[in-house]
Amino acid sequence: MAEHIRGTHLFEQIVELSNKYIPANSQPRKSILLFDLMVGWFRDARLTGDKNVKFDVKLLHRVLSDTEGIQLNVDIDAVSIKKRLDTRVYSQFFATGAVASRLQICAADLHNKTKPMSSFLFTGSTGTGKALPDDCLIPVYDETGGSGFKRNGDLKPGDFVFNREGNPVKITGVYPQGELDVYQIEFSDGRTLPCCGEHLWTYRSETTAPWKTGRTSEIANEIENTGTKLVIPLGGAVRYPPINYGVSPYVVGAFIGGGCMTLNKLTLTSRDTFVADKFAGLIGASGVKRNPHNPSSHFTLPYFEKKHGRKLYFAAEDIFGDMPEFLGKYSWEKRIPEIYKRGSIEQRTELIQGLFDTNGHISGKKYPILSYYTSSEGLAEDIREILFSLGVRNRVGVRRRKDSRRMTDYVLRVKRSDADKLEFFTVPKKRAALREFNRNLIKRPDLLGIESVKSLGIKLPMTCITVDDSEHLYQAGQYIVTHNTELTKQLAAIMFDDPKRLIRFDMTEFALEDSLERFRSELTARVWERPYSVLLFDEIEKVGYAQQDILKYLLYDKLDISADSGGARIVATRFEEEVVTAVAGFINRAGGQFGRLVVKVEGDMAIDNKTQLESSAHISIYPVDNNLGV
Repeated sequence: MAEHIRGTHLFEQIVELSNKYIPANSQPRKSILLFDLMVGWFRDARLTGDKNVKFDVKLLHRVLSDTEGIQLNVDIDAVSIKKRLDTRVYSQFFATGAVASRLQICAADLHNKTKPMSSFLFTGSTGTGKALPDDCLIPVYDETGGSGFKRNGDLKPGDFVFNREGNPVKITGVYPQGELDVYQIEFSDGRTLPCCGEHLWTYRSETTAPWKTGRTSEIANEIENTGTKLVIPLGGAVRYPPINYGVSPYVVGAFIGGGCMTLNKLTLTSRDTFVADKFAGLIGASGVKRNPHNPSSHFTLPYFEKKHGRKLYFAAEDIFGDMPEFLGKYSWEKRIPEIYKRGSIEQRTELIQGLFDTNGHISGKKYPILSYYTSSEGLAEDIREILFSLGVRNRVGVRRRKDSRRMTDYVLRVKRSDADKLEFFTVPKKRAALREFNRNLIKRPDLLGIESVKSLGIKLPMTCITVDDSEHLYQAGQYIVTHNTELTKQLAAIMFDDPKRLIRFDMTEFALEDSLERFRSELTARVWERPYSVLLFDEIEKVGYAQQDILKYLLYDKLDISADSGGARIVATRFEEEVVTAVAGFINRAGGQFGRLVVKVEGDMAIDNKTQLESSAHISIYPVDNNLGV
C-alpha cells in the first residue's frame, strides 16, 4: 500500500478521527482497526474493477460512514435544514434560526478550530403550546388489562397512548402549561376536542393537497377567511390487548341487539336462523327451540346439565349472571359493559357483528346505507365509541316514533366505504344484500373533516405531552388524531437520517443535592455508547436551584475531560423565569483548556404562560470566561 500513501497527513487524520468518533476503544488499536478497514475496502474496490477509489481522506470518510454511521464528507445547507425544521417543528422559529446560524458557521469553516466542527448549542422553551385540558380523556394502553382512558393531567412519562395507526407508543415527556384559553374543534362526524389556541394539528384541504402542520388558531382563520374544507388523518383501530372474557363478545352483542333482558328464560329474537344457531354454538347449547308464532328462540341445555328433566332451557342468568347491568333492563336501558369496549380489535369487531347481525339495517338505492336503531341513547353512544376505537366514522341522529311507548329512536349511521361494510355482518343474507349494490361508494375512510373551530371563552389547566413516534401523532379524546413535536428529535432525523440519534435525560431525576456523580456517570456511559447524537436535557430548570453543581458541570468544560463525557458543551441561560426547559448540543470529543461558548436569550422567549413566542427575542452565541455568571 506504500505507493498509494504520500506523507503523514492521512495517518494524522486516522488518529484524529478515531479519537473523536470511536471513543469506546483505545489507541493505537482503534487507529489500526480503522486503517485495516480502509485497506480492505480499497483492495475490494480494485478487485471489482472500481479504479476511481483512492486511498485518501475521502475513503476514510466513507469507511467511518459505513462502520460508525458518521457522515463527515457532506455539504451543510443550513438554509435548507432550517426550512425542513420549520415544516416539522412549528412555532419555534427562533430555535430553528439559532440552529441554522450555528450550522452556517460550521459550513463556512469559521468555527473555533479547537472545538469539534459539529458542536453547537441552543436553548428553547419546551412544551410551548400543544396543550389539551387536564380533564380531557386520552385512550391509553396497558398490557396488564387496565386499558381504557386517563385524564390528560394524570398521564406520566412511560405511559402508553396510541399513534395514528393505533399502535401503542410511549409518552416521553409531560409538560403542564397552566391555565390557557380553551378552543373547541368540531369534526364532521360530531366528535369534538378541546385544546389551546397554539395546539398543533396535521391537516390539509379535502383535496389531495400536501399535509401541513398548523395551530388551532390558524385553522380557525383559514376556515373563516377561505371557506376551505379541511381534514385531518383518521385514526386507525387502536390495538388494545385481548381480554379473556367469560362470554363471547359476539354473544354479548347479539343479546344486546336481539335479546330480552326482562325474561328469566334466555330468549333471542332474530328473523335469521343463522344468528340463533351461531349463538347456540357459542354458549354450548345442545339445540334451539324456535317459537312458531314469532321470531324468538330458546336454547336447550346439554343433556348432562338438565336437572331431573325439569329444566330444559338456559336461563339468562346462566350466561349473564356476572353482568348485572344486563338482567332486568328494558330496551331503553341497554348498555354495553365497559370491559367489552376494551377488547382486542378482533373482539370488538365480534361484538359489533353480534349487534348488527341482530339489529343492523341495510337501506338505500344507489348505494347501501348501514344503520343501527335503538331506543337507548346510552347504547347508541357505546356503539359509537367502539366504532371510533376501530377507526370507523359514524353519526347518531334522533327519529321520532308514533308506534311505541318510547317516542324516540337513536339512529346510528356508519360512514365507511361500501366494501368495508361487509365487516359488520356474518349473516350470509345481509352480506349478500350488500354485494347486490352495483356502486361501491368510497367515503374517504382515511380522512376526518373539520367542521368548525370556536373559542369557548374560558381558561382551563392544560398539559402537553410528547410521544415516541416518528409522525408525532397520537389519538386523544374520542380517538381523534392530534399532534405533538420535538425540535431535537426532528433535528436528529434531518442531520443523521435517524430520529433515534437523540439521547434524552429527564433532569427531574437529578434534582437532589447528591445527584452530580450519578448524573456524570449516566452522561458518560450514554455518550460513549452513542457519541454522534443530539442530547436533550429535559426540564433542566428543575435543577436550577436544587443542584448548582450540575449546572456548572453542563455550562463549563472541565480541565480534565478524559473521565467525563468526552467534551460535552451544553449551555443554558435565563433560569430565573422558568423559560429554559430544554438544552441540546451535538456531542463530540475535543481538547481541554479552551474557551467556552454560551447561548444567551435576549428578550423573553415566551409570554402568556409560554404559549406564544415573543417576536423581539433572539439568541446570541459568544465566548465567555471561566466564571459561572450567566
